Amino acid sequence: MAKYDLTNSLEKDFVFAIDGKEFLFRKPTVREMRAIANKFSGIEKITDTDEQLRQNDEAQKDLYAFISSVNHDLNIADVLNDQPVDVQIAFNDMIQKELGAKK
Repeated sequence: MAKYDLTNSLEKDFVFAIDGKEFLFRKPTVREMRAIANKFSGIEKITDTDEQLRQNDEAQKDLYAFISSVNHDLNIADVLNDQPVDVQIAFNDMIQKELGAKK
C-alpha cells in the first residue's frame, strides 16, 4: 500500500530579491488563497477603469501581506512601484509559478 506525506517535503515559503533587497514570501493556505483569488477574479470584467484599478490594488495589497522584508524595512509595494514594468511582470510570473498556477 502506498503512503504519501503531502506536507513534509513541501516548502512553505521562498525568498526573492529586487535590486539586491531580499523578501520572504510565505505561501498562503488554501483558505487564504481562495480569498485572494476571489478578489482577483472578475476584475477584468469591470468596465469602470477607476473601479478596476481600485479592486486590483486591494487584491494586490492582500497578496503583499504574505511578503516580509529580509534585513531591511522596505515595503514590497513601494519597491515594485519604483521598478520598470518588466519587474512587476516577472514578479507576477514568479508568484503564479510558486503557487502552482503556472508551469
